[in-house]
Amino acid sequence: MIDLAGHKAWREVRSGDDSSPEAQAYRSAIGDALALAEIRASRGLTQVDVARVLQTSQASVSKIERRNDLYLSTLRGFVEALGGRLELAAVFPEGRITISSPPDEPMSGHTIAER
Repeated sequence: MIDLAGHKAWREVRSGDDSSPEAQAYRSAIGDALALAEIRASRGLTQVDVARVLQTSQASVSKIERRNDLYLSTLRGFVEALGGRLELAAVFPEGRITISSPPDEPMSGHTIAER
């Protein structure tokens, strides 16, 4: 099904040809947005460092870094373990809207910088 604007429903893109322009664009956007391993490495940290802060295994950190789809809470905890703060925004042609979540305690309780 193609809507009037010429866009396909995501379920059609996902179940369709992996080499389609839509599928390639999605993979590229996800790859750009979730390059967690590169962010971690650029901060001079190992998967073991992050695992220690998240109180999980190195294998679990590796899985997080390789996933194409994450819960926001998982991503937030990962970013906080690196010493950062996750911000989420919706970007429209007419502007950017920051999406806020209720304030609460940090996921990990501390960061690598506090070790």
